[in-house]
Amino acid sequence: MKLLNSPIRKNLVASGLGLLIQISNQILLVPLFLLQWDINYYGDWIILTSLSLIFQMTDAGLSSVTQNQFSIEYAQEKYSVCKSLLTNNTVLITIIGIVCLTGCLVFALFFNMASILGLNIINGTEAGIVLFATTTSVFIKMEGSVYDSIYRANSQLYKATSITQINILLNTIVTVICLFVFDTMVYVALSILLVDIIVLSVRIGKTKKIFQYSFSFRSINRKLFKRLLLPSLSFMCFPLSNAIIYQGFTLLVNRFFGAEAMIAYNTIRTLTSFVKRVISMIQSSVWPEYSLAYGRNDVKRMRELHRKAFSLSFPLTIFCCVLIMTFGKYIYEIWTTGKITFDYSLSFAFCLLLIARNIWATSNVALVATNKHVRFSIYYLLGAIFSLIISVSVVRMFNFLEIFVYSQLVIDIMLCGYVLRKAMQLTDDRIGKFILSPIDLFSQYIYRRNK
Repeated sequence: MKLLNSPIRKNLVASGLGLLIQISNQILLVPLFLLQWDINYYGDWIILTSLSLIFQMTDAGLSSVTQNQFSIEYAQEKYSVCKSLLTNNTVLITIIGIVCLTGCLVFALFFNMASILGLNIINGTEAGIVLFATTTSVFIKMEGSVYDSIYRANSQLYKATSITQINILLNTIVTVICLFVFDTMVYVALSILLVDIIVLSVRIGKTKKIFQYSFSFRSINRKLFKRLLLPSLSFMCFPLSNAIIYQGFTLLVNRFFGAEAMIAYNTIRTLTSFVKRVISMIQSSVWPEYSLAYGRNDVKRMRELHRKAFSLSFPLTIFCCVLIMTFGKYIYEIWTTGKITFDYSLSFAFCLLLIARNIWATSNVALVATNKHVRFSIYYLLGAIFSLIISVSVVRMFNFLEIFVYSQLVIDIMLCGYVLRKAMQLTDDRIGKFILSPIDLFSQYIYRRNK
């Protein structure tokens, strides 16, 4: 199976290991924090780090668009344009970073942070240091993502992923050390920042061996920046839409059905979302290869990537949905310690939503990887809003919880139609052959095994 050959296979392995590291990190750190810190002190840490993470959205999607465009230009050997892309992104992140960090300093020096943020134990000075350090870490990581463009364009996304996961692992190690040695969040925040700076310098050094780039103001290209501004801003629609879908529906469920139903809704959604995260590894692994193929005008390669990504992700989604409906009750009872009843009807609705969402998400990679996602991102945002409106209107008449899922499903089916049509045009494919591609791929596999 060609799709699973290098580098996509390496991307999948790196993404899989990364997912394991992130899950392990979440499982390990929470009890350690609670062991060493007072629960209110830990609450202060969550508030400050959550606030700093908001700044991740400030690049307005330019990093993702830059990475796509870099691969396209690199495939065409337009190296001067590639350098301009890196410089433009670096300058923008630096300017935004300076503005945001200045805002953090003003906030810390002239306002009562503890009162405004509802902090429990930590004093204003320490809170200011922690916020400044964690926010700086955010922008350091954003600067690192600029250089990931070089890895992606050379079919080495797995290396960028590996460096990112090493960064997370090192952050976890220094956090654990600081928890037991210093027992204060200031040292934790500063240690994480130091690790991030070191990893950034290593990342820059390693990418220079692949592509010779040094920052220069002469490489700034304003026309290029303006051309990428709209696709960059449109990327903001994706996290905004997800926020509406996840937070918005949570609030509505709580409003109409109460806290118990809200917990059931969110826990079952989390169960299916984990499947979505696993499947998304396939989608993210083929992403850079789409960009390279588009840059080379290799439509055949794009069509092959699209079909085989679907051939892997769609059957896997169906299989996972069958597992959820068959064994979900037992997994759910262990996970929730039997305190929440497994809802088969709600789970079935979420499984249908997972299938529909996987179809358009797999095809949407072809659009976002080529920076042709602008119109779809707007449709996705409007769809999220309309699904909320539909659910509120219908639930008043029928009053059952699954309405909140089926309202999303209606919108997702419509999105499937649009994305598939655009992906077919982009890859010069036919919908019939595309839908049957999993069967075709499986037949080829059996034939080679029996030959």
